[in-house]
Amino acid sequence: MDRIEVLLNYHNAAREECLLRVKWRDNWLRYQFIMLSIIISISLGIKIFGVEFSGYHPEILLLCLPLSVITCSAYVTEEFSIANLTIYLKSINKAEFELRNLNDKQINSFIIYHWDGTKTQIQEKKIKHNLKKLLRTSFIKVRFLLLIIAFVMLPYFLNYIALVLIEKSDNPALETIKSIISDYSSWIEVSSWILIIILFLLIVNSQYSRFKVRMSNYQIVSKIFD
Repeated sequence: MDRIEVLLNYHNAAREECLLRVKWRDNWLRYQFIMLSIIISISLGIKIFGVEFSGYHPEILLLCLPLSVITCSAYVTEEFSIANLTIYLKSINKAEFELRNLNDKQINSFIIYHWDGTKTQIQEKKIKHNLKKLLRTSFIKVRFLLLIIAFVMLPYFLNYIALVLIEKSDNPALETIKSIISDYSSWIEVSSWILIIILFLLIVNSQYSRFKVRMSNYQIVSKIFD
């Protein structure tokens, strides 16, 4: 098989993987909203997707923040994969140009890397220097705001509502959990803020990886004995 053909096959495989990862990433954002809807419905005693809890259960809303960390982590993992695949696809043009300008003897002394085995060439200083451009990019601002609302603000708001409702409730069934919250209120508050910070850092890193795509390249072809 011709080396250029091998490179193009790698390109097609990487593109298919990238499109699949985009679908999975967007699904995780969709799952976040579905999860929050299910938790709210269960807390209100509404049947949804065949799941129903009889009565009123505001304590269920306390699961929103920890579960959001899981869904956000999955979202960010896919975002990192998409960024790496995008860098690889962007770098293939340069690799193809390099191979086409080699003779048969030279081209056989080079190895072609697949997308998950490439050598990274990332100009971190240049990226950080141009990081202000990230904040001025409207598309990234909108996506960043959407992720903050979905993974941080909504779960935190529901968590806050749960604590208020439990504190003011006269329901005897909630006395036990009310006592636990009262005894460990400081720990609950600290834990909530730790989860919020984790979520915020995950989202910031995911958007940073999107910006890094513009400033990074992969060394797809290199000499075997380089």
